[in-house]
Amino acid sequence: MELPLPSNGGLKDSKLGLLFIYWFTLLLFLSISLLADANTPAEISAESAVELIEITTARINRNTLQAPFAVYGVNEDDIQKRQYRSLTDIFRDIPGAVAQKTAHGQGSPFLRGFTGFQNIFLVDGIRLNNSVFRSGPNQYWNTVDPLSLQQLEVIMGPSSVLYGSDGIGGTVNAITKNPTLEPPQQAVISLMIQGADAANMNVQRAELQHAWTESTGVRLAANRKDFGDIRSGDGRLPNTGYAEANFEMKLIHKFNNDWQMDLAHFLVHQQDVPRTHKTVFSVPFSGTSIGSELERNLDQRRELSYIKVQNKELDTLSHVNVTLSYHQQDEFRNRIRTRNRSDQRGFSVNTLGLSFDSGFQNDDFGLLFGADYYRDSVDSFASNNTIQGPIADNANYTSLGLFSELSWSVNQQIIMILGTRYSHASASSDRVDVPNIDGPSNLDRSWSDWVSNIKFNYLLNDTTSLYTSISEGFRAPNLSDLSRLDSARSNEFEVPSPNVDSESYISYELGYKKVDSTQTINLAAYYTDIDDQIILFPTGNITADGEVEMSKSNEGNGHVYGAELLYSYKFSNVLSGQVGMSYQYGKLKSIPQAGSALVEDFIDRLQPFTMQASLKYDQNNWWVEGQIIIMSKADKLSARDQNDIERIPPGGTPGFSTANIRFGYLVNDNVQLTFSIDNLLDKNYRVHGSGQNEVGRNMIASAFITF
Repeated sequence: MELPLPSNGGLKDSKLGLLFIYWFTLLLFLSISLLADANTPAEISAESAVELIEITTARINRNTLQAPFAVYGVNEDDIQKRQYRSLTDIFRDIPGAVAQKTAHGQGSPFLRGFTGFQNIFLVDGIRLNNSVFRSGPNQYWNTVDPLSLQQLEVIMGPSSVLYGSDGIGGTVNAITKNPTLEPPQQAVISLMIQGADAANMNVQRAELQHAWTESTGVRLAANRKDFGDIRSGDGRLPNTGYAEANFEMKLIHKFNNDWQMDLAHFLVHQQDVPRTHKTVFSVPFSGTSIGSELERNLDQRRELSYIKVQNKELDTLSHVNVTLSYHQQDEFRNRIRTRNRSDQRGFSVNTLGLSFDSGFQNDDFGLLFGADYYRDSVDSFASNNTIQGPIADNANYTSLGLFSELSWSVNQQIIMILGTRYSHASASSDRVDVPNIDGPSNLDRSWSDWVSNIKFNYLLNDTTSLYTSISEGFRAPNLSDLSRLDSARSNEFEVPSPNVDSESYISYELGYKKVDSTQTINLAAYYTDIDDQIILFPTGNITADGEVEMSKSNEGNGHVYGAELLYSYKFSNVLSGQVGMSYQYGKLKSIPQAGSALVEDFIDRLQPFTMQASLKYDQNNWWVEGQIIIMSKADKLSARDQNDIERIPPGGTPGFSTANIRFGYLVNDNVQLTFSIDNLLDKNYRVHGSGQNEVGRNMIASAFITF
């Protein structure tokens, strides 16, 4: 039965009603459990067996076992030792994630079956997602330098209550390095040199840290990355090289023991990043076709500046965070085709952001509340279109959200979390090239969405917990949905669809955690219901370049479900091992051909079963690690997958297994050396949905020097 509530272009009434039914069901179950346990109170120690950590993406301190969701972290030490080429590569070691790469400079991980603008990426809590993010894999996550990170935090599942639109598959927070404020208060210079043979890369990096006092310090860093043409297991891959430069600055000042200010600026510039599979230089793999363009290169420049004021030790509130940010993203694409044809297009996005969150916590209750505001100003251009570039010109996109989350320690074992959020988004432009309309059209749309969640965490003992949750997610249409006029997948061309509305989701999750001195277990199973997802469908028209014209509608109803496991075990003080696995399956309504009825199909780029396993021996001044990665054949293909013949082989992407070995040696307190051989058996393979193959047998050497 539908509740008689206005939809207002956002959350559907039936879904809201379904959520409340589950709330009452779970609360009833909770009440029964409390009555059953009334005479047998649990004896949970006040001193937890695990360390209290701050899950930054949750906006509040939580014990690992008290977090009712799957969360994975990769720290600075992991990044340094595994020598990841790009940020996307990190996700190959995270259960439930797959590191898809359209090109080696254009990667977009899949999280629980979703990618592109259906996942949220944060930098120090600030949204990287903006209104030009497009559907499917996009390249924007690759503009974050892994060498700048102190921690990469991945929370799986919807997080729309805390972060608004987009976070369906997961939310990732890239936490950048802080300057040290510890004595001695003198300048510390760090240098890094890295080189690889098959990856054909050279990286030079310099960092400077200086603490003027115990309350004020600064960190400056810059690097240069040169990527030449890589060599796969089947030989050289031409037209795969590019250059990248990064600069970082972060200053921290503590006014007193409570209040702190962070001032930061980040710049990345990637030059001539090729989308190789679209060009004649692409190398076939298991029957894929070769592109027809002579060149398709992308320049990206992104700058982020912010000032953050925070307090974590207030008497009445647990914390206060206020952040003012300014983000600028510039993109320029140059395409050269046969018969002396060429075109250029691009855009510039300037984003002003303001966010606030606070709360309080006592023994039984906690309240988190806040608000966030982002406004995009967008200009776009195209050499072959006077109205707009890849998205609407002279456009604005504004989002505003208010949220709160209440946590209640029902007893020593049970924690319940209730959250809700109101979001409003609007888009406007006076330069949109709408099909079948002469001249520029106006765009003026707005959406309002309510989402909620309910989560339970049950502590079995000091080291073990169970959790369950129901979380709503939504994604409001952005400027890419409404006005994109550009190439999509192989042989597809998107046209503006200004009438689409919000997507909505409900995700159900059940998990088990165990953390003690010898082992860590994270096991999660999930089911996500998909409602009104914006899907692309062929209109029946063919462009002048011979591409299939694609429009959009809110007819994508379906589901995705799966399970993931991360298990680590410490055999001794020096020997440890880890295993990660993930599986998923999903179906979605689609329109495979122009004029056809809706049919149920596999979700696009459905990821196959994957597994990673590693064994590490770590002495005081040296360590060695072996790792294997296994991915089964990806043969559950949607109609669009089957037509994407430049990236996906006929019948699906072959499975593979590959092995890596890494070694590190600490020469002294100031010099550390790392050496790796990735793809030890020189396998020729690619990750499902990627536009080119992975690197073959690759020897990587790094030196880290501090003085």
